[in-house]
Amino acid sequence: MPSIYINSFLFQACEEIHQVGGHVLDKHILHDFASRLLEKVIGIYLDFLEDCHGSHVSEKGILQILLDLRFVADILSGGDISSNLVPSRVPKVKRLFRMMQDIHETKSVIRERLDCLVSRLSQRLDPIDWLTYEAYLWENERQSYLRHAVLFGFFVQLNRLYTDTAQKLSTNSESNIMCCSDVSRSKYLPISAPALSSRGPARASPSISVDDVSSRSSWNS
Repeated sequence: MPSIYINSFLFQACEEIHQVGGHVLDKHILHDFASRLLEKVIGIYLDFLEDCHGSHVSEKGILQILLDLRFVADILSGGDISSNLVPSRVPKVKRLFRMMQDIHETKSVIRERLDCLVSRLSQRLDPIDWLTYEAYLWENERQSYLRHAVLFGFFVQLNRLYTDTAQKLSTNSESNIMCCSDVSRSKYLPISAPALSSRGPARASPSISVDDVSSRSSWNS
């Protein structure tokens, strides 16, 4: 699953959108915001690789970075609005075409930097191990994307991915409920039984006649 740093980063970005009224913001603003965030994340990891000359990053660390990169790239994939803009009016064709061209060029640069970063990270792994891990890693990322689609809805709504992928819960997931052993059903409680039935036979209460009551009342008077 994605690291807590990536989840916190995306959640704080969604909080900022919510504070300024994300439900009324223009989609173009969200597209630009997502594109800038993705570009910033890629730049941070590229700087990390430049500073990390040694091989002190473990294999698990490299795999976690690869999953985080793919995850954040999918969540922020709505930054590419070139596929969502269709010129509907003739006077706006030139302006929209120029906007789409600028966005396409920017997205191409970001995608190129992302692919370069993934390639450099995968080269730090053993080739045979990477061939073994790659399919499972990307499948895990797809499932994580589907689980976080509601949490990061401000970005996911811009470009929803993996709509044809069925969400499934892995057997080794942390949220998996362990199976409990069968417990024998308890017997029904004797609700209708008398309350003193377990204490033995109850003593009979003395009967008082009407004559005794009248005699006692005359004696008291």
